[in-house]
Amino acid sequence: MTIPNSIQSAFLEQIRKRLRPNVSFADALADALSISRDSAYRRIRGETVLSLDEVKILCNQ
Repeated sequence: MTIPNSIQSAFLEQIRKRLRPNVSFADALADALSISRDSAYRRIRGETVLSLDEVKILCNQ
């Protein structure tokens, strides 16, 4: 299930805007959440919903 215009998409876009231009968003997300790069891409595409714990981790970064 893809969620193109969701709260998750808007949330991840705000995080992406805070990264330096030379930093891979997928790699940064994977590192922050201790998940694989593929799992990070699934969250970015909206195929996997962020858990509340993951949102909390990202908010505290």
